[in-house]
Parts: sequence; C-alpha cells; structure tokens
Amino acid sequence: MLRKKDRLTTESFTAVIASGKTYRVPTGYLKVIPGDVSAFAIAVPKKVVKSAVRRHLIKRRVFSALRPIAGQFPVGHYVFFVTSESAAFSVDAFTEMLTELAKTVATSLQSRL
Repeated sequence: MLRKKDRLTTESFTAVIASGKTYRVPTGYLKVIPGDVSAFAIAVPKKVVKSAVRRHLIKRRVFSALRPIAGQFPVGHYVFFVTSESAAFSVDAFTEMLTELAKTVATSLQSRL
C-alpha cells in the first residue's frame, strides 16, 4: 500500500471521477485532475473480478508497481481503473504500463503549458 498521505480521500476520488481527464491504455485507464500534491487511488470494478479477494490482490499488485515510480507522475490526483485484460498481470507488467502512462501524462501536461 501507499502511505496514507499518498492516497486519495473520498472527496478527491469523487472529484476525479466527475471531472478528470482520461488517458487510456489497452489494459485500463487513468483519470487525472490537477492538485497541490500527488495522490493515487486504484479501482477494480466488480465487473472485472467478482471475488473481493482477487480484487484486493490486483490492487496490491498495482500499488506495489506504483510505489517506486510515483515520483515520475506530475503533481495531481490520479485514479487508475483496471480492466479485465490486466486482471492477470504481474507487478512487473503493471510497472511497465504505469511507467508509460506517467510519460504520456507528463508530455500531455507539458504541451498544455
């Protein structure tokens, strides 16, 4: 898990869902809004995996992959949604995917400035 200060609050999570910019990858998508500090959340819908045990396993894998590369993301609030294609991914596969997403988000935000 990430440290508590690196995780989104319920209010921030709702705000990201309502008005966040979406970045899609074949195995999921990321919603982003600007923020004063970086904070992350992972969502694994019941449609993707019915079992709560499996959903939590996937969340732990994504958080484990995110922990070392969280500094590569620009400052903002992030919610990553897992799709059924990535439900069986390993930590290394999630790390590779999140690294690519970090690069995409950084270049997108820099082009807006």
